[in-house]
Amino acid sequence: MNAKLQKARIGLLLDEPFFGALLLNLKISEQPGIGTMATDSVRLVCDPKFIDELSPIELKTVLAHEALHCALLHPLRRGDRDPRQWNVAIDYAANCLLAQTNEAAIAKGRPAPFKFPKGGLVNPAYNGLSAEAIYGQLAQQPQPDPQGKPAPAQGQGSGKGNPTPSNDPGGMGGVEDYPGKTEAEESAQEARWKVALSQAASMGKGRGDLPGDLARLIGDILNPKADWRELLRRFIRDRAKDDYAWTRPNPRYLQSGFILPSLDSQRLGTIAVAIDTSGSINPDLLNAFMTEVESIVHEARPNKLLLIDCDAQVNSVRTFEPGDALPRDFAGGGGTDFNPVFELLNQDDPPAALVYLTDLDGRFPASEPAYPVIWAATSARNAPWGEIVRLT
Repeated sequence: MNAKLQKARIGLLLDEPFFGALLLNLKISEQPGIGTMATDSVRLVCDPKFIDELSPIELKTVLAHEALHCALLHPLRRGDRDPRQWNVAIDYAANCLLAQTNEAAIAKGRPAPFKFPKGGLVNPAYNGLSAEAIYGQLAQQPQPDPQGKPAPAQGQGSGKGNPTPSNDPGGMGGVEDYPGKTEAEESAQEARWKVALSQAASMGKGRGDLPGDLARLIGDILNPKADWRELLRRFIRDRAKDDYAWTRPNPRYLQSGFILPSLDSQRLGTIAVAIDTSGSINPDLLNAFMTEVESIVHEARPNKLLLIDCDAQVNSVRTFEPGDALPRDFAGGGGTDFNPVFELLNQDDPPAALVYLTDLDGRFPASEPAYPVIWAATSARNAPWGEIVRLT
């Protein structure tokens, strides 16, 4: 192993045992010519030239950064997202935690353990956000390459087995997809990293070095709850499933005399999102909710999104297209009545679904509408019909 890399690895284990213990779970090897460092949660490949260009403290930071990607399961979470944009989002997510580790050390009178290389992606605006939420925000407005190079078109590049500088937009190492080919392999790899994370967390807590957001994330990974973001995402995605339709026979089989259905990929229609502006919605929670809706709409790509804010009456109705940034300004402040929203939606073609952010303390319509409704609830109250996800 490269002597400089070995020294940084040992230093990380001694000085920051949480990150050092995580790094021990990766097989490190040199791969000259790739121009960077990259991990797929199994191995960590490094270009010696890239290592030489980093100062010792920067190298320790990059190693901690790559180990943290694996602990947060980033190589297993990309899905069908653009590989390069995903690398940008997860870099922001990881670096927020490293920056908070610096702040925690300084607060205890210790020097900051990490120094970001030039071009490292750090933005405190993303503190507390998941990589998926950051990706959703970035996707609304395509960003130039953080290193100053033109960004490739969405969908270009590979997320698997192809570490290159273009897959390292933050200059701190790239992340490739886990190379497993089956769900069982992915589940086993996820379980392995959860064990590694638990062991590393025990070492870090012994020194009291874990900042609050990192400790919370560790808890979420090791003891996962039903995340309202995923429940909301699944609800909207389920409204636009591809299905087989007999009304349009598959032309490939007509000449053989067989009449078989064709895959009918229907684009999602209108999604309605209603915001209870009675004054009981926490601004931070509202911001997190709207950020998640932006991300989901970008992925589901409905024909349009109808944004309604209502207290005892409808205060505004705004229409947005996929990719539009959603506002955070809402009028209101009065009592809560859910009827005006449903009366409004009954005047026109019904939406594919309605998502209603509320504390559920209001008057409900007497009957359930024909379209599906999900209540994004900020309280423990219940609704007479529809699905409920708890945002608290």
